[in-house]
Amino acid sequence: MNVSSIQNLAAQVSAPSEPGAARLLRDEQRNLIQAVKAVNASGMLGQDNELTFVQDRTLRRAVAQIVNKQTGEVVDQIPAEYVLRMAEELNEVESDLRMANTIYNTYLEAEVFGADPVKLIHMLYRGAIEAVGAARRHLAAKQIRERSRQVNKAWSILQELSQSLDLERGGEIACRLGELYDYMQRRLIEANAQQSDAPLAEVESLLNTRCEA
Repeated sequence: MNVSSIQNLAAQVSAPSEPGAARLLRDEQRNLIQAVKAVNASGMLGQDNELTFVQDRTLRRAVAQIVNKQTGEVVDQIPAEYVLRMAEELNEVESDLRMANTIYNTYLEAEVFGADPVKLIHMLYRGAIEAVGAARRHLAAKQIRERSRQVNKAWSILQELSQSLDLERGGEIACRLGELYDYMQRRLIEANAQQSDAPLAEVESLLNTRCEA
């Protein structure tokens, strides 16, 4: 989110009459600004999109939007509360990122020493499938925090799979896999934002298909 957007938002916020409420609003705005920065820095929305927010004057609250960087088109709108939750959970998935990195580094070592890297990629697929399956169970049980953690874990594994692609040597197949990983990541974000099972079910099916290939 750029500086002008933040300044515009600050200018749009009307200060309430109660000092306590004013402080609360300022704290909420500050937390949301930091959350937006954290989500954008994480790369969760891909290279083409960024998260921003506008002040809804009717509701007197901020509304978060996913915006295409090139066209300025609003791709999706998500609750500000969810953005704050996403930022909190980014810290919590660091251990999962380390796990994925460890597996990926093992994959690179295996490739160098002539071992079978396919089994290691299979491990990443299985980890993502298990995470999505767990997210679906938590969604059904209305366990929001646990669901979001598992969705972020699956997203992180897909990110590692995407980064492992050799586009030069892999050619069209690698490009198509990259597009598939990107699509699944976007569907995971939609599932979390909308608290919907359908995108999770689709991603789980796609992962199973790839795992069995």
